Amino acid sequence: MPAIFSSGDLERFKEFMNVEGKKVLAYHKDLDGVTASAILLKYFPNFETLSRKGPKTDDAFIKTMVKKDPLLIVFLDLPMDQEKDAIKKLEARLPSCRFIIIDHHIIENDMNSKNILHINPRFKLKEAYIPASYIMYRLFFSLNKSGLSLGNRTFDDIKKYIWIALLGVIGDHAYDNCKDLMLESEEYSESNLREIANMLSSATTKFKDYKGITTVLSKLLDAKDLKDIESDKTLKEWSNDVDKEFKKVIEMFETKKEDQGKVIIYELKTEYGLSAMVSGYLSERYPDRVILIYKGANGMWKISLRYQKGDINLGETVKSCLSEGDSGGGHEKAAGGLIKDIEDFKKRFLEQINQQQ
Repeated sequence: MPAIFSSGDLERFKEFMNVEGKKVLAYHKDLDGVTASAILLKYFPNFETLSRKGPKTDDAFIKTMVKKDPLLIVFLDLPMDQEKDAIKKLEARLPSCRFIIIDHHIIENDMNSKNILHINPRFKLKEAYIPASYIMYRLFFSLNKSGLSLGNRTFDDIKKYIWIALLGVIGDHAYDNCKDLMLESEEYSESNLREIANMLSSATTKFKDYKGITTVLSKLLDAKDLKDIESDKTLKEWSNDVDKEFKKVIEMFETKKEDQGKVIIYELKTEYGLSAMVSGYLSERYPDRVILIYKGANGMWKISLRYQKGDINLGETVKSCLSEGDSGGGHEKAAGGLIKDIEDFKKRFLEQINQQQ
């Protein structure tokens, strides 16, 4: 097990979580974010939850949080250090509130302060790719190992939730980096976990709004074990619908793709949120090529990028290509964002890739 946080992190996590009063949990709208949330909520169910597509924090979100007036806000799988100014505004408007940021994206700012706990494995292992679901599981595992409890809550049963962490790890394409979890789990097979992770990932993309992700969270919280999820008829039905659309999208890719040397570009035209699924699938088919998927979204363009080889840092490259009004970033091998002018972005991105070869 890699050392991804310190004893000080554990003590501060315990201190922050012991806060009495209203609590809000904001989590990323993907399988890693929702599984990390499920593990937290198994022990602390009294959070108001909201799913977010990314870290971008506007005045409307700040006003919403101020109106709720929580004493604790937890951000899971969201790189809120990219929104440093917005977090500082929240701190100023909510002086009694504390913040926990648990994330694994490339670090831009160390947000740790008196009222902010920022946990990211990259503080200790710069190039680590360790999903939020793994971090959350290991937090409770380590609290239990250290004999630490939170009020009347103990975590000696944390291993019964290892399947939730494994689903998140697989969904975030990080299985090879977190094999220690599988070694600690005797009753689950990798192939079965992959099937169920794919089903859940499909279910989260079924709807334009947040119905899919919130339903997955509810199902995870109600489930006693992996079999409850595996046999769920609603999730299976949604997954089948998405899989049919996915196959159509991949068939269209063969005739609609833009082949730009090192980069393959494809405009996605579908009602479902398949960007990450498509870019992930295509990056496995073309491991030596950079995959750029883009899709129209409320007057902007949502982009999803993957590159398996890893000799180009996608997160940093995307950030270097952003214009005013754009947002984006991510990891070395995966990135995303929202873009105003897609043609301008494509031009700058291709120039950056060509310079790095």
